[in-house]
Amino acid sequence: MVLFVMLNFTSSGGIYRPEMQNGFFGGLHSFWNGAGFVEGARDLVYFGSHGLARNVWTLVLWLLLGLLVTATAGAVERRRARAAAVPAVETTEELAEEEEESVAV
Repeated sequence: MVLFVMLNFTSSGGIYRPEMQNGFFGGLHSFWNGAGFVEGARDLVYFGSHGLARNVWTLVLWLLLGLLVTATAGAVERRRARAAAVPAVETTEELAEEEEESVAV
């Protein structure tokens, strides 16, 4: 989380324009979500929405990426939970079989 906030704050371009930043943060500015928001707000307020579409698309792509990662993580967690529950069911079945065997003896 700290890394994400650090990259977002530094590359957003709110304090220093990307032309004044070093190459790494200036490069992040071209696609990072914080930069998309800051530049979108700047285009909306100062330039009459000129160039706003690119920044909106940047934010939409980040949203889609976030939803994809969340869905993938949910699927993995469901699969792990299902895999963890299977041995518990087998153990219950084994206990029932052992109980039947001990009653029969």
